Amino acid sequence: MEPNCKGRSSYTDLNFSQTERNRRKFNDLMKNAKNTKIIVVLDWLSVLFNIPENIIPEPETESENFSFEAGELTLIYTGHGQQHYKYIWHIHYQGEHLGQLLSHTRNEKFVRKGTVKVEFRNHLFYSSQLWPFYNYLVSALSLSYKNISRVDIAIDGMNYLLNFMNLYVKQEAESKAVEFKGKPRINSKVLHKPSMLYQNFMIGTPGAGKTITIYNKSLDIVNTRKEYIQEYWKANGILKNSLPIPSQKDKLGKDIERTYLEGYENIFRFEIRLKGDKIKEIENFDLSLLKTPDGLISIVKLMTRQYFDAFFVDNPNTARCTPIDLIPFENFNLIPLEKVELKERGDIYKTRLSIHKNVKQLYTQHITPDNASAREMILFDINLYDLQKWFKRKYLNEWQPAYSKFNTDKQYTQQVDEFFTDILAEIETDE
Repeated sequence: MEPNCKGRSSYTDLNFSQTERNRRKFNDLMKNAKNTKIIVVLDWLSVLFNIPENIIPEPETESENFSFEAGELTLIYTGHGQQHYKYIWHIHYQGEHLGQLLSHTRNEKFVRKGTVKVEFRNHLFYSSQLWPFYNYLVSALSLSYKNISRVDIAIDGMNYLLNFMNLYVKQEAESKAVEFKGKPRINSKVLHKPSMLYQNFMIGTPGAGKTITIYNKSLDIVNTRKEYIQEYWKANGILKNSLPIPSQKDKLGKDIERTYLEGYENIFRFEIRLKGDKIKEIENFDLSLLKTPDGLISIVKLMTRQYFDAFFVDNPNTARCTPIDLIPFENFNLIPLEKVELKERGDIYKTRLSIHKNVKQLYTQHITPDNASAREMILFDINLYDLQKWFKRKYLNEWQPAYSKFNTDKQYTQQVDEFFTDILAEIETDE
């Protein structure tokens, strides 16, 4: 068969501009990525809590060998602190080391008195132990949730994204086919010389409240000997054969520049790191979002919006360019999330929150469609600040598709859908 059949052209055909050739490469790559198996997992969690006074004793000296018990917990003092906390404790539950707790502020200007920070050990995120342990810890130490300090969300199996980023950074300015909306800072350092492909990308500024990293997680687990991660991969269908970690670790020790595990499946990871201030931006955030893949991916979608959204440069008006779905959000039951907008902390912002809350409560049966006051309240709030177009967009594009899946009673869900169909008809305005 001839390489260039009638009706088809190669990337090197002179009939195509370099921009068009680039576009076809991106397009073919994303078509092949559609059926890629991926998994979403929490990979780091540190939480700030309020704690009653005298729950955690204060060692007499920083070098003291000291521990105390609270129910089935044993907290072992490590003998040193850090910048903001005087003491670090290893938390053991039923004899297993599951986290560390930082206590006793050094300076109340930075950390308020009565605040502790808990960091959970990584292997918990790849097991069913995390939330039972979390609940027991909170109960045993009388902790009350204050805020997230840091959370990392990982998507594994994103090998195609590595190729996408390589194509992106190698574009010439005059023939650029793809761009990112937020035009984020992109740093690529680790080069695999046999393939001339970069193996690691960082998007964002190191130390900022939000950063994205794309890297070879298989190589990382060989370095860190995290056998449990590849077992998790196998259980979830993105890895067929385990890496022989000890032998690969020995080889890595002799080759500090090694960037790829030749002869094995290399799993690449997309990881977004969010500090506490970014979590505070999520409207109505609660910990349940961290407990399911749907919740985690919904946070990723919100935090990558206008930041890691890519598009084909096919229109002078950026708003009309063709978007590229870099992450297959459509494979999940997304939870509608919004950022708290500082400029809307007044009445309009509160009214939007109220409308959103009422919609959710109707679908979850905390309010029922036969409640006349609910209908009057929603209509009043919509009309009070001319929120007709906003409500129509939010309800049809986000809330109805998401919340209609919350209730297994299909007949009831249909009643709620009809309830809102009537509301939409009453507020209908010209676009």
